[in-house]
Amino acid sequence: MFNFKIYTYLLFLVLFYVECRSAPEPLCSKFSYDEQLLEKMVRVEFNVNNMEKNMLETEQNMRETEQNMKETEKNMLETQRGMLETQKNMLKSLNEIEDKIKVLEQKEAPAGKDVVAFHAYKAADKTLANNQVIVFTKVIMNEGDGYSSSNGYFTAPISGIFYFNAHLCVQNGKSLEYIIVVNGQTRASGLYKANASGTCTSFSVTAHMRSGERAWVTIDKSGSSSSSLLYEDSDDWNYFSGFLIRQLD
Repeated sequence: MFNFKIYTYLLFLVLFYVECRSAPEPLCSKFSYDEQLLEKMVRVEFNVNNMEKNMLETEQNMRETEQNMKETEKNMLETQRGMLETQKNMLKSLNEIEDKIKVLEQKEAPAGKDVVAFHAYKAADKTLANNQVIVFTKVIMNEGDGYSSSNGYFTAPISGIFYFNAHLCVQNGKSLEYIIVVNGQTRASGLYKANASGTCTSFSVTAHMRSGERAWVTIDKSGSSSSSLLYEDSDDWNYFSGFLIRQLD
């Protein structure tokens, strides 16, 4: 900046010298020369000071602009970090929601055993002893694999409320007490006596069972002879069926 002032002074001295050479003699007297030189130097000094001031202001503005740009960049980086953090939290929330949905689905449908139903017919033994489990050997449906055609027991694969129905056809003139047993307890029973031509009866019960408990059909012969009690043909079937109404924990 100091060199710029010196160059400016020299430039004006040269211009002033040229002007004095072309002016009349009285104009270029020593007093007039000094006065005009001083005036020009003052103007030059003023202009130089203004230029220096403007340059300083421009430099300050550039620094402020640079600082503002740095602040803007910082804010943008913070905003970007905030957006990434928000995205991360959203993904975490979505994963948590998906996990909760999976847990609920597993509770509502444990291992595919939420459907339990069976239907079996054809009594293996028609000459029955008291409290003998009636085994129905022909299985039409066994969703949940709860019924066994080898021993006549239904074993609950899950805990819940179940509905059972049995149908027995009795020989002419014979009578018996039909019984549905759930976990060792009689839950449905009744005395039935067939007329001269023989007939059938149905009975049912709703029971709360825990996983692993069993249900079955049996009879009490009520003084009937040891001959065949049940009969069966293409129209009259002996059968045992049941299904899950609602699963319980």
